[in-house]
Order: sequence, then structure tokens, then C-alpha cells
Amino acid sequence: MAAPPRKKLKSSQSTVGDPSAVLERHPGLYAPFRALGFITNHVPFVLQVHSAKGASIPARMQILTCVGLTWAMWDGERITLLFVGSNAPNPINSLAMQGEYVWAASGSSLVKYFRGQQVSLLQNPLSSTIATIMIFGSFLLALTEDGRHLLVWDTASEELECTIPFDNGFTATYMLHPATYLNKILVASAEGALQLWNIRSHPANLRDAASNSQSAVTALVQSPAVDVVGIGFASGEVSVYDVRADERLLRVHMEGGGVRSISFRADGKPTLATANSSGHLAIWDLNQGGRLLHMVRGAHDGAIVSVQWVPGQAVLITAGEDNSLKAWPSTDKVQWLFDSPSSPPRLLKSRSGHHAPPHLIRYYGEDGKTILTAARDRSLRSTSVDWEDVVTTHTGEAMARTWHVQNKTCGRWLFKLPDADEDRPIDPGIAKAQTFDQRTLSASVVSACGNFGIVGSSSGLVQSFNMQSGMARTYYEIPKNPPSGSSKWRGAKTGSVTGLATDGLNKTLIVSTMDGKLYFFDFHSGELFKDFALPSSIVTITLQRDSGLLAAICDDLVVRIVDVETRRVVRELRGFKGRILDLTFSPDSRWLVAASLDSIIRTFDIPSGRLIDGFKTPSVATSVSFSPTGDFLATSHVDSVGIFLWANRAQYSEIFFKSVKEEEIEELGMPSVQGLAEEDSVEALHSLIAVDSQDVYTTPAQLDEELMTLTLLPRSKWQTLLNIEIIQQRNKPKEPPKPPEQAPFFLPSLPGVDHRLDMAKHLTEEPSRNTKKLKTSTQTIQTEFGLKLGEEENDGNYEDFFVYVKKLSPAALDAELRTLSTWQDLMLCTTALRRRLESHRDFEAVQTLLKVFFRIHGEAFVENEDLGESLESLLEVQRKESLRLLDLVSSALGTLSFVRDTI
Repeated sequence: MAAPPRKKLKSSQSTVGDPSAVLERHPGLYAPFRALGFITNHVPFVLQVHSAKGASIPARMQILTCVGLTWAMWDGERITLLFVGSNAPNPINSLAMQGEYVWAASGSSLVKYFRGQQVSLLQNPLSSTIATIMIFGSFLLALTEDGRHLLVWDTASEELECTIPFDNGFTATYMLHPATYLNKILVASAEGALQLWNIRSHPANLRDAASNSQSAVTALVQSPAVDVVGIGFASGEVSVYDVRADERLLRVHMEGGGVRSISFRADGKPTLATANSSGHLAIWDLNQGGRLLHMVRGAHDGAIVSVQWVPGQAVLITAGEDNSLKAWPSTDKVQWLFDSPSSPPRLLKSRSGHHAPPHLIRYYGEDGKTILTAARDRSLRSTSVDWEDVVTTHTGEAMARTWHVQNKTCGRWLFKLPDADEDRPIDPGIAKAQTFDQRTLSASVVSACGNFGIVGSSSGLVQSFNMQSGMARTYYEIPKNPPSGSSKWRGAKTGSVTGLATDGLNKTLIVSTMDGKLYFFDFHSGELFKDFALPSSIVTITLQRDSGLLAAICDDLVVRIVDVETRRVVRELRGFKGRILDLTFSPDSRWLVAASLDSIIRTFDIPSGRLIDGFKTPSVATSVSFSPTGDFLATSHVDSVGIFLWANRAQYSEIFFKSVKEEEIEELGMPSVQGLAEEDSVEALHSLIAVDSQDVYTTPAQLDEELMTLTLLPRSKWQTLLNIEIIQQRNKPKEPPKPPEQAPFFLPSLPGVDHRLDMAKHLTEEPSRNTKKLKTSTQTIQTEFGLKLGEEENDGNYEDFFVYVKKLSPAALDAELRTLSTWQDLMLCTTALRRRLESHRDFEAVQTLLKVFFRIHGEAFVENEDLGESLESLLEVQRKESLRLLDLVSSALGTLSFVRDTI
């Protein structure tokens, strides 16, 4: 039994689980960053309690769970994540803790971690997979997956001490160190027998079938009493066994499946907890012959793989294969609290993720920190706003559900498309008793304001509901074979609804159907004012509200982009080799990212219609979503319950894009749970900066002096400025603001909407003499807005002024316009707007400013005749430029129509 030389891992020998190594090999647009949503799996957790010195300091509890290739450490009190280990070479089969060190069995290797980092790697000399490991003093014990051998390592020297073979007919499955037994371990087998071994001399001094059943032992645990252990079997039997007397003391049977884990209460109460493969949890009273106290059915949505009492507390921790929370449905890592020895367990706290792979993933909010995911486990996960803010439709159901994401609960309302005599929401209490034929809901969307939820059915019905009251609102009827552009035609219901979308101003509702048609409805009246057909069936649609671009996934493996304003197809993106599963726009509407069944994630440049990036993943991506800040791409995959983040290299370095061919697409490894350290991530991403010297074309501010140029800012900014008074009235607080507490000192500040301290005045101000005389002042307050306006030349294009204007928020810009009080300021502003019109720049910004400016100061121009000349000059330029813009648009539309008809 000579031990082989140990093998330690060198930092230069392996890059397993190192995303930076993958980054260096992959020059594409996206880089693996981190995986989210993994809590635990089929490997039992490890509970470690650190006793503190002194009675005033509570003990510290840590929970170690397995998440595939790595592990996660949790704070046992709050079940919050502490840190994650780096990836092992193979999936982890067993875990053990030795002080601050973590040991993991990975394939035929044993990996040692310290503070999440791999420090050494031991190899099984038999090259067989290691199934179970256990810390035994200064030794590490390991059972092989075939149950034929027990290996013993010295953890200090990391040398293999010995290898113990088992006889034929004894397949080892679990091992346990009986309390007070020196150098001895108890080994259980798949045949139901037990053997007691001395790891020093390794003779088997006990061989006995602890049960008449030939069922495999599936759980083995020490009881609070010396010599007594608990044994669980695949048949559902649980035995309390005296090892020294070789006698069974008690036997109970748990229905519903094989026993997966058992645990004795450790605070002096004679109670036994057992869990089985069906997700049930049973509590037994040992003082009354094993009487069943409580049975919690469906405590988990999958098998409970581990159950353990917290030492000295009436708290039970369970972990299941469902990777999901308990709340009811079940949880992944749940704490159960027992108020008294005979009281039923109640859920204390939990941590969870999806227990089925997510099929839809979307970023929520504008900060890029919240992700909504939906999975086939019928759960929706995230954080959100005040009232119900998400509407979901479910396979085979005739009702849509609202969700309150902030509270992580299902909302109050169930939406269904009503019959002719129904116009009210359904009471959730009677929803299960009702059935509705041919009313299966197939699509849903929430309006941009969040006040309306719209649902569509497979029979072609569409209706909106109020998200706060649950009342039905507008009904949208899809006509059967309507004349194109008809707004009054009403006919029979037709094709299944496959997608819904609303614009950012709640003016238009867009409906797509299985027969390949797009319908444009007036959001408020419900009238149809436009429809047209695409060449293929539409699977789903996605609208980018800021740009007004609608992407339709079609059955002919083409993504067609429709301009909502002109209601025409402007791009067709091709090249997919499998069914398109999902797509997402980048925040600036420049890119479109799509995932398809060929396991490739493609990125298209929308203006040019070119494929600029593509990478293949080991498993098919079912859904993709771009963060609102543009720094990450989130994906979900068909064989994983987690969420994977990919870093956008364009946010960290300068990227030169070119067309990518299908044969140039490479496979990229998945992000790890540990992810990249912040410094390593930045270094890895900066190392990818292109070094090839290229002549990069920079677009000028204006292509030609005769063309009309826009600001390229979101249209919503100028819409908000136009409606700022309505928005402010709607957001007006119900109570007056409370005055702030008096500060101990103050610093002078400069006027304007930006908070800036006037340090120059403080430094140059001369001390004043004490006097009782009053001083008068005729100074006019000048903000930075007014200063920049006055610094421009009257015959210039006011470039610096408009650069500053475009940086201001709508509310700040409205406030600055209201500070213009003198007729000189008004004349300067009209001159600036006129000169900007004459320069053919920022046309939509000038039009917005004109409307707001004259809405505020219109009366001043009427009362002051001195302003008439500047007003007439502005009016003349406005008419001239408006007519010129109409001519340019007509010319462009004519040219585009000619090109499309020719092609």
C-alpha cells in the first residue's frame, strides 16, 4: 500500500475556471464574467459552527454548498453569500471543511481551497472517481465511486497513507466516525451491511446487516448518545442502531420514497428528522417508540439531499435538489424553526434560485442591477417598484397573472379576456373552479407608464387592464383579412396572438399574429389604423421604445426590423442555422443580439445590417437580455438553472468592428460562479485592446451644410421637456416638504440648477466695516446658462451654448428658460435659436425649445414692441427651414421607395 508521490497544483499549470484565461484566447465582443442564481444541488451541504470565546459572543455558523464545478460559502445566520470558490477540474461530488480549508472531491482529484482559491491538488492513484470524502482528525478519507476502495490521506503532508480494499459483495456508500471510537470508522454499503474499520490496522471487526432488508444504505449519522447511530435506507426504512451491542433499537418507515438524509436533534430533545427523495420532511418522537409528530409534504420541489439540526438550537436546515426557495413552493436551503418539541416546523428564512432552467430573461429598471427571470417551475424572480408591475402568461392557461416584484409575491389580479357580458377581473379565490375553452393566453406586455397590462390570446383576442384596480379597459379587435390601412373594419376573430408591444408615449399598441401580420392600434380608442403582412409567420416581437424599432422573429429564420413611425421593414437579418429563440437590443439601439438553436449568440450592427460578432456556447442559450447600462449581456441556457453574465468589451476598450463570417465563429467557455476579481477583470479586458493600426473614419458633426442634422439624443428627452408641466403636476408631493435642520455653517453657492460653491467670492471678499446703513443692489443674477448665452457671437452658430443645453436634464432646462427675465435675455435667446436654425443643426432640439420658450415668455413678446423685429426674423427662418426639411424628407422617401421597388 505504498503511497504515490503527491501532486500539487502550480499556478501556471491550469487555467480551469479562470475567465481571464478565456478572455486572452477569445478576441470577440463578449467575455465571460459571472454566473448567478446557483444555490445548491444534489451534493449534501456541510455545516460548521465556530464557537466563540466568552458567553457574550454568539457562535458563528457557516454553510458550504456545492454548485456544480465550484462551491459557495453562506453565512448561516442570515443565509447570505460570503464567497465562492474557483472552479474545480470536474463537477464536485462531495465537500468537507477543515478549519479554514475546504476540500472538494472532483472526478479522481481532491482539491484543497483556502479563502476560495485553489492551493493544492491531490490525485487518486487508482484513477477512479471519488464519490465521498470525510475529515477524520488530521486525515482525509475518501470512498471511490465504485465502492471498492477507501483511501486515506494525511492532510498536513498531503501524502497518501494507505488504501483499504473492500471484499466482493460489499459496495461502500457512506462512512461515519462513531463518537469516542479511536481511529475507527463505520462504513455502510449498498447491500445494507455495515463494517467497522480501524484505519491504522484496518481489520474489519464488525460485519452485520443492520436491517433484514437488502435495501441500500442511503444515510448514516451519529446520534447524541454514544454507540448509537441512525441509518436510512432506499426502501424508506430508518433504523436507530447500537453499534457496540450490535442491536437495532428502533425502526420507523417513511412513505413516499427512499430516505436521503437523517439528523438527530442536538439540544437535548429526543427528536429525529428524516427527509426523502420526494421532498417530504418528517419529525419523529424517539421517546414514544418513534411516533410520527409531523410530516411536511412537499417541503422541497425535489429530493431533499441534506437535513441537519443546528447544535444547541431548535433550528433545522434542509437543502434540496430544487435549488429554490421555500415560501411555499419549496426551498433550496431552508431553516425550519420549532417553537416547542411537539410543535410543527415553520419556515424561518431561506435562499433560493430556479429549479428549472429559465426560458426568459430581461433586465428590469434603468440602473442595470435587476434581472427578471421566468422559468418552467412557474416562478418569477426579481425586485421592483410599488404596485403590481409584471404580467405573465402561462402555458395552457386562460388567465394572466400580475406580480409584485418588490415583495416577491403574486399580485392581486388574474386577467382573462371577458365574454360579452363580463368586464371585471376574476377573484383569485374562484379562478381554479373556472375553465375557458379556446381562451389560452399567449402574450402579455406592460405599458411604458406601468399603469396598464395588455394580454392577448391564441384565439386572436386582445384587451388591456388597469394594473392598480384590475379592471378591464380597452378591447382591441383583430379583423379577419382587413383592407390594408382600414381603421373602421370589424370582422371575425382570427390568428393566434404571438406578441404585444406599446410605444413609449402610450399612443400605439402593436400586435403580431401567427399568420405573419402586424396590427397597429390606437392605444386609447382601440381603433385599428394600420396593418401589413410579413413574408413569414411571426414567432414574437420586441420593441426598442427609445428608437421606435420593432424586431420580429420569423419562422423563416430571419429577424425583420420594422420602423414604427413609417411602419416599414427597414432591415432583414439573416444567417441563422437554427430556430431563433430570443433577441435583445443594446441600450443605444445600435446592436441587436440574438440567440438561436444552433447554440450561437450573434450580434448585428443595425445601421449596416452586418454581423459584427458571434460566439458559440457549450449549451443552447434560451434567452438573452442587455443591461440598460450596456456593460453586460445576460443569458439563460437550456441545461442550467443559473444566469450567466458576459462583459461587453466595448465598454472597457476601443473596439474596431468588421463583418464576421460564420466560419470565423468560435466556441467560448461559460462564465464561472466565482467570476472575475475586479482588478483581474479590468486587466483582462484592457489586454484585449486592438493593437493593429487602422485608419478609423470619424463621422463629422455635419455631413453637408445643406443637410439637416439632429441631436442624436433620445426622443424621450424632448418629449419630457414639452410635457414637463404635466409631469411635475402629476409628481407633486401630497405634503409640503419639511425644512431642513439649520446647518452649523454655510458656504456661498453660485446661482443655477447645478449645485456649485462660490469659492472665489469667499477668497476675494474684503472684510466689511460694521455699519447700520442699508445698502441697495441692482445686480442681476446670472446663471451659467445665461453666461454661456451672452458669451456667444451674434453671428455664430452658438455651438458651445447648445453643447451645454444638451447636457441639461429636461427639468433643469425648463428652469433655466424661466430665469430669462430681461428683454435683453429674451432677445439673446431668440437670436441663438435663429442662428442654430440657419446652421441646420439640432433641428428637433430647436423646435422643442421654441415651443417651451414662447409658452413661458409669449406674453412678454406681445407686450414689448422692441422684441418684434427679432421675432419676425425668427419666424422667417423657421418657415424657410421647415419647408426645406419637408423637401429633404420627401426626397429621401422617394429615393428609398425607388430603391426598394427596384430591388
